[in-house]
Amino acid sequence: MEANYIGHDLILTEYIDKLIPKNLDNLRILEYGCYKGFWGWFLRSNKTGKPKFLMGVDVDSRLLPIHDRLNLYDILCLANPDSYDLPDMVYQYGEYDLTLFCETIEHMNKIQGRKILEHLLEISRHMIITTPNGFMPNQVKDMLFLTHLSGWNIKDFAPYKLKHVVVKRKRIIRLYLKLIELIKRKKTTHEEFLLLWK
Repeated sequence: MEANYIGHDLILTEYIDKLIPKNLDNLRILEYGCYKGFWGWFLRSNKTGKPKFLMGVDVDSRLLPIHDRLNLYDILCLANPDSYDLPDMVYQYGEYDLTLFCETIEHMNKIQGRKILEHLLEISRHMIITTPNGFMPNQVKDMLFLTHLSGWNIKDFAPYKLKHVVVKRKRIIRLYLKLIELIKRKKTTHEEFLLLWK
């Protein structure tokens, strides 16, 4: 099992891109914590080949209409935000060639985060995990799922024998802040993602 951990403040797309194969042909891909579908869009837009399937999992049922409209995932699955296990549907598809667990673990308490991570590692051949390096306070009114409940650093991942990469890039942070502005103004189409991430 090969895995990568990137400790960072915000999304570092170009680094994560280098960890993902260029050709996705016949890969079974799981994105745990797909939120509004950035990585689903990124994989469909920037990689070649057709994955065997791309499954998106999230806890917020309000996002389902967005995913239905954008059609980025072959399979969508809702997770129970209070569960310490993966949804049954995730296990039905066996082992995944690539699992993305990006900007998600910090939205769980430490015990739940460790349990979910362990379950994902059991079913993943390759895994990419991203999270802020340490606790980054973030409370979003009326959106409990976006609130940070825990902070993670390299020592937290030591028991899992992951490869560690710690990077910070101001340019990426500026792009992320622009994205946050769009979210606040409720303008989050993938056309705007395209403009932001070019």
